[in-house]
Amino acid sequence: MNKINNFEPSKKKALITATAEQAFEESRAVIQPLATAWPQGAIALNVLLASAGTVIKYKQEVLNQFTEYLMKNPEVFTGEVINSREFQDGLVVFINSYFKLRSDTKLGYARKIFFNFGISKEKPVYPLERYDDTLEKISDNGIRLLGFINTEIPLISEKYLEKQMYSNSNVANDEATMQRFRKSYIENKALSFFVDEYIKGIADDYAKDHDSIYAKAHADKTAELHEQFWIGVSELEQLGIIRTYTNPALGWSAIPTSEYRLTDYGSMFISVIKP
Repeated sequence: MNKINNFEPSKKKALITATAEQAFEESRAVIQPLATAWPQGAIALNVLLASAGTVIKYKQEVLNQFTEYLMKNPEVFTGEVINSREFQDGLVVFINSYFKLRSDTKLGYARKIFFNFGISKEKPVYPLERYDDTLEKISDNGIRLLGFINTEIPLISEKYLEKQMYSNSNVANDEATMQRFRKSYIENKALSFFVDEYIKGIADDYAKDHDSIYAKAHADKTAELHEQFWIGVSELEQLGIIRTYTNPALGWSAIPTSEYRLTDYGSMFISVIKP
């Protein structure tokens, strides 16, 4: 029989307590050199020790990277900020989520979130918990779609604007006129509209290599890309980043159509992590 089964409850409890105390002391040993190297952040580091406790010994490398990041941004993480109660409350919330992340990509985005929290003048109401929760749950595919929305959609929309201006013989000699055309042609267009423009361009190029079956090749590639996008869109909708709308049918022969747009939260999240 295993000797542990012969332990009395009090002895088992004592063993567990001793193990936990040892792990906590090992975590303290991780914190101490960091506090020495960064005396300005000593209080915050001890808040982390009290909050995360024994986990720190297992997350030493991640904690070292995070501490180094804070130290490299002294203009944001000043002594006054770090020692404030509102900052320390946010730090406790953040670090428990931060330690759950495994990929370097997500850890990098998490640091951007915390930087944005650091510069916020409204820390008590800053949506740190929601940002952290979104980052924990979002998949790599979801992040790639956010990156596409952040970097490619603006280019696609500008290209569409140029095309509309050219086809309508519009000329903009100053920024005010350009803004007027931008408002007229693209400002109220849904995100899905510009995704469709992107898909159409890809399908056009693909079908050109299949002259004999152009229509089928175009339709197949369009359907394939739409399906790929909808997988990501569905995920982002569950996270509150995108919202899908159904437009009512207009006219006796029309059918309802759907479109999707970024929510206000989605726009804020993208502006913070900048994928």
